[in-house]
Amino acid sequence: MEKLKERCNKYEISLRYKSNGYYEARTTFNLGGGNSNRIQKGGKTDEAAIFNLLTALYDFIKSSYESGLITCKIDDIAKSRIINSINNLSLNETKITQKVLEIINLIDGINAHILNKIFLPNNVVAINNSEPVNSLKPSLHIIPKIDNNDTIKPEENLSKLNLAKPIFIEWIEYKFSLCEKNPDNPKPLCRKTIDGYYRKIKDYILPYMIKHKKAYLQELTDEFITGLLKSVNGQTGKRHIYIVLNQVFKYAIKKKIVKDNPMQYIDKPKQIKKSESQKAEDYIKPEEQNIWLDAFEKENTDMSILFETMLLAGLRPEEACRS
Repeated sequence: MEKLKERCNKYEISLRYKSNGYYEARTTFNLGGGNSNRIQKGGKTDEAAIFNLLTALYDFIKSSYESGLITCKIDDIAKSRIINSINNLSLNETKITQKVLEIINLIDGINAHILNKIFLPNNVVAINNSEPVNSLKPSLHIIPKIDNNDTIKPEENLSKLNLAKPIFIEWIEYKFSLCEKNPDNPKPLCRKTIDGYYRKIKDYILPYMIKHKKAYLQELTDEFITGLLKSVNGQTGKRHIYIVLNQVFKYAIKKKIVKDNPMQYIDKPKQIKKSESQKAEDYIKPEEQNIWLDAFEKENTDMSILFETMLLAGLRPEEACRS
């Protein structure tokens, strides 16, 4: 190994030589729906440090999922960054390769299970354990199986139609792929937005389909969707479901799964406008800004400094928290 990588991005593995003669391996890992966690382990050799780190990472992911801390999909980019880190460090020991494969399979299994709980029960995840790390191209392979209680027996004229649930999964996977910033995707989507999308599918769209014995995408007619929207309480919820279904159908048309988008025949639920009294409470008036700035500086706490920064920079709360 010619050079040790001492700094790394999220999910990448770094390695450094310490003054006490030991090696230290590190990574920062973000679990689905949770915070970033730094994991570090040492060893007398670089291989030992990396293997100890991989073992700790596997145990961390597994125990976090079993305890219910993982509430949404783990970023797919995590798998490729782990593999690339090991390849770049030129560590090709069999036990390291095997441990990387175990982590990749674990992530794939967790992601599949999370999606299956939302969409397709009793799916099978196909993973190839014999492929070496250097040539691994991790991906999620789902073989859909639909419960008899969730669907109806297709009539002859429905035999060539497309099941809706696998298309929802494919679309969600596509949306998750747009959450990672890269040269081809300079403005990534927010994971929170995509999480909201699949909650709408899980909590509203799929239950309504099951209730009315609909299993195929082509069965989601404008009349059916209008009934779905009427069944939802709240204008915001109706609007979000409309947006999700509209995007799903546009995706299906692009993939040549369907030819028509029934959403074009449905009026998009209007966004609720705030009253004048509500608008007045949404911002600090320019003439009052100095009063608030003086109060924040007088308080001089971490929270007051954060609020002062938000006011001076014009940041929204989510933007300030990301900074």
